[in-house]
Amino acid sequence: MNLADSALQEGLTDLLASAGESVTFRAGSVTVIVNRTAFQDAKRENNLPDFDANAISRIEIAVDEVASRPKVGEVITDSRSIAHRIKRVTHTGQTWALDCEVLEE
Repeated sequence: MNLADSALQEGLTDLLASAGESVTFRAGSVTVIVNRTAFQDAKRENNLPDFDANAISRIEIAVDEVASRPKVGEVITDSRSIAHRIKRVTHTGQTWALDCEVLEE
């Protein structure tokens, strides 16, 4: 692992330790970062109407926390018992970035 990858891994470890949330994914508990406002904030900045407030989230999960790539359609349940259905999966090097639809609140 090169210096940049080591620094990114250390940063991710620190972020998960300080702001991580325990969720249920594939019948197990995993610590992830849940951003419930990323897309709503972007819409506000671009003066776009927000017809689906609180309906979209982004979850980042460390690549080494899951055995295989998360799949579109899989569901993650957060610590508030809110379900997030994966709509898009992006590999960011250290994490899987999951764009999700919020199913219930």
